[in-house]
Order: sequence, then C-alpha cells, then structure tokens
Amino acid sequence: MTSATAKAVASGSSCRQDDVIVAANTGRKVISDILTASKSAAYTLEGDHRERLLQAARQVGLHYRELLQFVLHAVNHPGTDVKPQLSQCSREIATAVTEIVAVGQLMKGRSDVIRPTIEICMNGILICMNNSNDSLCVFFVLNFVAHSPLTFNFKN
Repeated sequence: MTSATAKAVASGSSCRQDDVIVAANTGRKVISDILTASKSAAYTLEGDHRERLLQAARQVGLHYRELLQFVLHAVNHPGTDVKPQLSQCSREIATAVTEIVAVGQLMKGRSDVIRPTIEICMNGILICMNNSNDSLCVFFVLNFVAHSPLTFNFKN
C-alpha cells in the first residue's frame, strides 16, 4: 500500500498520464488484495475487532479513491496546487493501514484451535506489508491455505 500511495502522490505532482495509469492500476490491485484479505480475516473474529478490521479496510479504499480524485483534479487543472490534499490523503491511508496491522497484532494473541494458522498468515502479511510488496500478501495467504494440512474454513 505504501508504494501504491507513493506512486499516486508522485503522479499527482508530475501530471503525466502514464504515471497516473500506473498509480491507478497498482492501487486497484493492492486495494483489492487488502479488502479480500481483511474480509477473510474478519470471518475469524467477533465483535469489536471484526468491525475495526472491516472499517479500517473500507477506509483504506475510500481514502485511496479520494487520493486518485485529487490526482485527476491535478491532471485536469495543471495550475492548481493539490499537494496538501495529496499529503493529507496519504496520511489517512497510512492511519487506516496501521489500524489493520493493529488488529492483526491482536489476532496473534488468540488462543483458539486455528491460532497457528492465523499467526502464520498474519506474520506473512505483516512481513509483506513491511517490505512494501503488497501484492505478495494475498498470494502468501492463498498459497498457505491451499497447501495447509488443516481444513481451513473461514466461517469456523
């Protein structure tokens, strides 16, 4: 998410069409991955943690859309200064991603039957997010689930 946000902010500064296209496509993929992973993880949670995770994932998507709208405004009206709005949106995205990571840290402390599975998945996601290699996060989770000896059911 960090690299997608940085690309969007840079494309708002450069106003080059190819930069905007790359930022939009990268962001679309990363947002899709984050929403999918968050929704899957939310099925294992209950109550407040579930709501926090889903709300934070939704906020990431909404703020990234807002960021892209400011980029579009910068491209359509090259003389306007949208850098303050771009930096504000990027801060809001970072706050929402931090909330997702915080809920992930809370999931590590769970003591139910699927705890090892959750810990492995969350560690993989946190490593991916720290390395700014966001698209690998979902591949890691899906690969683990596909090769897991456990019966992996998100509803349980």
